[in-house]
Amino acid sequence: WAEWCSGSPRVAHAVGQNLQNNPDDIFKQPATVPIWERFVAGYEDVNSELNQQRLTVLRHIALFQRFGFDPPVSDEARCISDIANQADPTITWGRFQLIVEQLRERRILQGRTTLFLVPKALHTYLWLDYWKHLGRGFDFKVFIGSLPKGLLGWFTRMFIYAHANPLAQQVVKDILARGGPYDDADFTVSDLGTNFLSVLAEADSKATLQCIERTYGSWTKERLRTWDTGRQNIVWALEKIAVWPDTFRGAARMLLKMGTTETSTYSNNASGTFSGLFSLAYGPVAPTEATPPQRLPVLEEALKSDDIDERNLALKACATALSTHGGFRIIGAEYQGLRPVAKLWMPKTYGEIFDAYRAIWNLLLEVSRGWPDEERKLANNTLIKDRKSVV
Repeated sequence: WAEWCSGSPRVAHAVGQNLQNNPDDIFKQPATVPIWERFVAGYEDVNSELNQQRLTVLRHIALFQRFGFDPPVSDEARCISDIANQADPTITWGRFQLIVEQLRERRILQGRTTLFLVPKALHTYLWLDYWKHLGRGFDFKVFIGSLPKGLLGWFTRMFIYAHANPLAQQVVKDILARGGPYDDADFTVSDLGTNFLSVLAEADSKATLQCIERTYGSWTKERLRTWDTGRQNIVWALEKIAVWPDTFRGAARMLLKMGTTETSTYSNNASGTFSGLFSLAYGPVAPTEATPPQRLPVLEEALKSDDIDERNLALKACATALSTHGGFRIIGAEYQGLRPVAKLWMPKTYGEIFDAYRAIWNLLLEVSRGWPDEERKLANNTLIKDRKSVV
């Protein structure tokens, strides 16, 4: 949590107190001190008209990870000013510039041509505060249609925190539902659209999975094979979704479908990510909270598939699971927005680990007996390779 404080002892103290007393809400204000408003106001009256205008401006700035203020990207600041003016007509473009300069002097806004809010904890608090005060009736399509291209990505990236506010949660559900932007075929395959899904996976894993299944999941293998724009963003989204036990199965199935039409050679592509989900590594290097018995049905389904590509990928997943040489995983999927860090699978006993190895070994042995000769030989190689310590 230290990075959230951005070097501010005052913010560190507030965050530390909440980690101790209010671990479910690290931004909760003490009962007697409006710490975040006081941070913004400095030595001024927190209830003054200027400070209220300042808070309104900051809530709108906080919608974006950063924004351009000076040429050649000053159109981004002008856009935010116009949006803030709709909430408070007294905030003219001149007033907006004055407030921004004051915030720069106080180091709450930092940067040169492009500005960003610090500390990170204040930025996130203000983002949530926008939805609390101004989020009712928010129209996503209209809003993004009014933004300069450069602001679109800065806007969508903040939605990793949407799970912490009911109004923002509803906006996410509307975005992902039928009739939303993902009914537009061009948006669905665009870099912006696919990257946004990777963000929304942290905000609402179930709704994001349903959207992915409804869109990319309905495609033929031929269409999946020729798809390249933003494909890796969807893999990353599914990797995050697979962290949680209740969405593991759907995410793994979708990765299997994408993995059988793989065109990427990266190790963290769809096929590599699918195989990695069945690693029996545990603790910090485990791929998911789902236990091996919760993961096994997906593997069994793939091994028994009529599709040879699915069987081959399932075989690679078995090899990953049965490997006794360990491996590595890029840490990241377990850190999602403001959620507690995922409690990745940790066996209670060594017996639980060996039970998992045996279950996969026996499954592959049983299913592969009915495979064609060449496939069965590959399965046999997987079964006997360095397995003395397992069986």
